[in-house]
Amino acid sequence: MKLQDYIVADYSTKAEHLNGFAGSRFHALRQQAFEQLSTQSFPTVKNEEWKYTNVQALVAQTYTTPDTTIASVNEYCIPDMECIKVVFVNGEFSATLSDSLADIHGLTAGSLHNEYASNKDVIDEKLGTAVNTETNAFTTANTAVMNDGLFVNVAKNTIIEKPLYVLSIVDATAGNTLVQPRHLLLFGENSQATVIFRTVTLGANSSVTNQIVECFAERAAIVNCYVVQDDSENASIINTHNTHQNANSVLNIVTVSLSGAIIRNTVGTKLNEQNTEAHMYGLYVTDGKTHVDNHTVMDHAVANCHSNELYKGILDGNSQGVFNGKIFVREDAQKTLAYQSNRNILLSNTATVNTKPQLEIWADDVKCSHGCTVGQLDEEALFYLRARGIGERNAKALLLTAFAEDITEKISIEALRNFINSKIEQRLIQ
Repeated sequence: MKLQDYIVADYSTKAEHLNGFAGSRFHALRQQAFEQLSTQSFPTVKNEEWKYTNVQALVAQTYTTPDTTIASVNEYCIPDMECIKVVFVNGEFSATLSDSLADIHGLTAGSLHNEYASNKDVIDEKLGTAVNTETNAFTTANTAVMNDGLFVNVAKNTIIEKPLYVLSIVDATAGNTLVQPRHLLLFGENSQATVIFRTVTLGANSSVTNQIVECFAERAAIVNCYVVQDDSENASIINTHNTHQNANSVLNIVTVSLSGAIIRNTVGTKLNEQNTEAHMYGLYVTDGKTHVDNHTVMDHAVANCHSNELYKGILDGNSQGVFNGKIFVREDAQKTLAYQSNRNILLSNTATVNTKPQLEIWADDVKCSHGCTVGQLDEEALFYLRARGIGERNAKALLLTAFAEDITEKISIEALRNFINSKIEQRLIQ
C-alpha cells in the first residue's frame, strides 16, 4: 500500500483494537489527526518549507509491516559507552532487548503505550502540545497512528547518571517499511538527563522513519539530546524534535547526519520563561546521493534568554545539504542574546547546499546575529600542512576533522564522541 493508504489501514487497525484507549484523550488526539489528514497533502517542492527536499518518491512507495524477531542488538551499541538501552523494533518497544527501567531512582520510563494507564494525567497534559498537526502531513500522520515510543519522566531534583540510548531497529529485508515512533520526554524541576537517538535499518529495501520527539524542560532542568543518523543508503528519516523550556533550563541538542537517503530534521525550541538557554548544534558529513535538510526554530518568547546555534556541513559526491534556520525574538523578549551560523565545505563539483538563515526581531534591546558560508578547503592551510611533509589526503582529512570537531566536541559523552569522530575520520581519509 502507498503511504496514504498504509496510514489509513494502520489507523483502522488501531481503532478496531483500542485495548483500553477508548474514550481517552490519547485516542481522541489520534482521531482528530486522522480527520485532518484527509484534508492534507504531503509536502511537495512547491511548499516553501520543502522547496529543496522532494519526498514524493517516499509518498508514492508501497509499504508493509514485517513481523521481525531480533536476537541481539549488541552490534548496534556504542563501543565502551555505559548506558540504559531502550530498544524499539519496527516502532514497537522490545522489553527483552532493552535494559530494565524499573529500578532507576527518580526515573519513570518505558513504552508510551504501556505507561499510559499509570501516567495518564501527565501524558494527556503534554502529548501533542509541542507539535502542530495543521501544517505538516508527516506530523499529522505520526499523530494519527502513534502507538508506541519512549515515555520518560525524570523526577524533580534527580540526576540520571547514565544516558538513555534509544535504539530503533527497522527491518526492510522483506519490503519497504514505514515506522512512526512517538517519544515524550519530561524533565522535572532541577533535573538532569541525557537521551541518545539512533536508527539502524536492516535489509536493502527502502525504509522511512517518521519520528516525533516532544520534550518539556521544567525550571532549572538540564537536558542533553544527541541524534546519530548513520543509516543505510536506502533509509530515510523525517525527524521532528520540539522542546518547551521553562525558567533557568538548559537545552543542548546535537544532530549528526552521516549517511542515509533523505534526512529531514525539524528541530525547534520555545523559550517560555526567563533566564533560559538553548544550544543547537548540527553536523552533516555526506557523500553519494545522501540528502540532508536541517530546519531549525529558536523562539524567544520572553526576556533575558540566550540561544546559540551552529550547523556545519562537509559535502562530497552528489550529496545535497539544506539549512533553514529561524530565530524569532518576540516583542516582550528584551535583553535577548541569539546567535546563528551555518558553515559549509563542498568537496566536489557535484555536491550542493542551499542555506537560508533567518532572523525576525520585534524587540529593540537585543544582541542577535546570523550568517552562512559556503566554500572549499582553505588552500593556504592545506599548503602549510603539505609543506611539512603531510600527504594531500591526510592533510585534507586533518583540516576537515578539525572543522567537524567544532560540533562533535559539544558531545559530553566521550564514548559517543569517539564513535562519531571515528566514523567521520574513516569517511574523510578513504
